[in-house]
Amino acid sequence: MKIENRKTSEIKPYSKNAKKHPESQVKKLADMISRVGFIQPIVVDEDDVVIIGHGRLEAAAKLELETVPTVKLSALSKAEARALRIFDNKIAIQPWEDENLKFEITELSLMENFDFDLTGFDLEDSVSDFVPNLPDDVPSESKPNTDIILRVTFDDEDSQQELFEELRDRGFRVKV
Repeated sequence: MKIENRKTSEIKPYSKNAKKHPESQVKKLADMISRVGFIQPIVVDEDDVVIIGHGRLEAAAKLELETVPTVKLSALSKAEARALRIFDNKIAIQPWEDENLKFEITELSLMENFDFDLTGFDLEDSVSDFVPNLPDDVPSESKPNTDIILRVTFDDEDSQQELFEELRDRGFRVKV
């Protein structure tokens, strides 16, 4: 497989691509590319039409990159190229290994000044996925003995104090 840097303007998106990329996703891709560079080339057919990498192409355009890494698959039939477009998006939709993901998120949250955006998650939207949902009326002695470390950043001390008191009142061990 040969990776070749090509002019972004030469690469054409597939007009009937079945997967659309919302602006928020394109922004995340652009942020990652600007931070660490391209880690996956854009795959194109013999006519330079994207097979895999529509989101990365949009991110490259957003960043106004003149060139992008590409792999050309000239030997594919039109049907194979169409099937590969669908396959690549479909195969990526798989469940997480929850325990491993929780471990990784916890470890990253403990790192000083870690930019959580690098994970692709929105911290505000994802926190509830990693914190046990304990009802208010369960006595603390019957709650599972699970340690979860959560790092939260506040814009002001009043908000911090409010959450601290709420969690403490619900029986959580809390440190500020």
